[in-house]
Amino acid sequence: MEKLFLTVFNMGINSGYLVLAVAVVRFLLKKAPKNIICLLWIATGLRLACPFRIETVFSLLPEQTDTFIYKAYNEVLPEDNSALTGVLNMPETDIKPSDTPRITLQKTALESKNPGYKIISAATWIWLTGACIMFVYMAYGWYCIKKKTATAVPSESEGIRFYQCEHISSPFLFGLAVPKIYVPFSVNGEELSYILKHEHAHKSRRDHLSKSVGYLILSVYWFQPLVWAAYIMFCRDIEMACDERVVKEIGENCKKAYSQALLSCSASHQASLAYPVAFRETGVKDRVKNILNYKKPNLRIVITAAAACMIVAACFATDAKSQKITKPELKQELGNIQASIQKKQQNTIVKNVTRWAEAFCNKDSKVIYTMLDNSGRKALSDQDMLTGKHFSGWSSPWPWNVEASAGKPDYRIISIDETSAVILYYAWTSDPHVTVWHQIINYRYPGKKDKFLINNVSKINFLDNIHTAEQFYTAYPDGEIDNTRMDYKYGNSAGKALNSNTPPGNYEILSNPDTAAVFLLNIQDNPSIVKTDVSDKDEETIVTFTFLEDGSSASVKMVQLSGGRGIWVPQTN
Repeated sequence: MEKLFLTVFNMGINSGYLVLAVAVVRFLLKKAPKNIICLLWIATGLRLACPFRIETVFSLLPEQTDTFIYKAYNEVLPEDNSALTGVLNMPETDIKPSDTPRITLQKTALESKNPGYKIISAATWIWLTGACIMFVYMAYGWYCIKKKTATAVPSESEGIRFYQCEHISSPFLFGLAVPKIYVPFSVNGEELSYILKHEHAHKSRRDHLSKSVGYLILSVYWFQPLVWAAYIMFCRDIEMACDERVVKEIGENCKKAYSQALLSCSASHQASLAYPVAFRETGVKDRVKNILNYKKPNLRIVITAAAACMIVAACFATDAKSQKITKPELKQELGNIQASIQKKQQNTIVKNVTRWAEAFCNKDSKVIYTMLDNSGRKALSDQDMLTGKHFSGWSSPWPWNVEASAGKPDYRIISIDETSAVILYYAWTSDPHVTVWHQIINYRYPGKKDKFLINNVSKINFLDNIHTAEQFYTAYPDGEIDNTRMDYKYGNSAGKALNSNTPPGNYEILSNPDTAAVFLLNIQDNPSIVKTDVSDKDEETIVTFTFLEDGSSASVKMVQLSGGRGIWVPQTN
């Protein structure tokens, strides 16, 4: 339904240019026959009613406004982009320029899961409600007329059959398949003759059908002010067209008498929109002026008016020819859409994983609880970290995120994909000393409610007693230490505190590169399990760990603070 609303919305915008053009022609060609102007209103109705578009080189309309709606969207959160992937994987020979609408439709489907779409969805229901009110109003108006004319008496005058009714105050034509002329009992004599000729002109022109169709179109485009203006001008123009037809039949000498009949039969303003074509006071002043000033148009005016109508129809009732898209261009467009979707999706996932890591460090129970689904809550409860809605964790060690404001958070997101993320936490002890925790979270995104939800949180892998190379590189991916929280030189404030107490003090273990490496990098301090080898001592010394359990090894560069007089700390090798 949202797709239908977007189509109607865009058709209403494009048709607005045609309405303005017809209004300008109508103003400039006041002496033109009104039946020619009515042809332009018919073209306007066709433009609004037809779902397909006619493309010509004469069109002056701007480029398609379909993309206007997409600019209101904040971000694209796809649930399934497999269709796009399928097109991207198609052989180039199988892609046709006609696949262009497929891009738009697929993009619309993918964008149906974003904040901007909720606005469009709400607007769709408002539009439907307004259209229903218009239809109900029309049905009610027809019911009222049917009720009032139920006791009408048939009669005939000058070969025109009509019905007289005491419950109406204005003559009108009513009905669709078999329209009938209804006249109040109070109308008689010469006045009756003029009225019957006018209503018979409506019947001959099929105005009862065109006005009913016009109202139905108005009911669909009720949100477009220019369509309201078009309907009002259309109603006045068909009245004037009938007036001109009657004056042409009865002769210009009877214009005053005909105008007097028009004034005397003016009706009250009741249900004017829902009533069918009627000889009423709508635009009476303009109609009388048009009748009194009417003269049989000369050939030059007729030709000018006809030419203006054809030009307006060609320039504003058609769309500009769309540029043909070649196969490579189409494939490139599809690729751009998919890349944009993937980028926005990845950015949103990163944002949510970061939000989780910060909440975990800060023990933010509210955020943690709302980001978990039932399975995720159970996983944390089984680890004794979540009780009800309260996240407790434990007191020490813990990644307290104390220096996050300085751009040094106590977590590091190692990897992220569509369903899982790996996070390292740097937990502080009171020594001060940093240990490393390894955590994997699994999530579903987007979910049924377009929400990022974590459905599993792995048990924390405490990497504080490392005895294999696999554990070493899990704690320090690619051996990287610089600018992480394990960087006691630049990455945290613990290095300065430790250096001020050593030597002498409680941290003499940091005076040697090998023992410092074992202590600060959480290596198991057992020579029978992990063997350490040190290169020649210098300001930069390489310490190699040989893990005897599986024969694997890893190395780290150790540097000495205070210009070669302080403690030894690890750096990336």
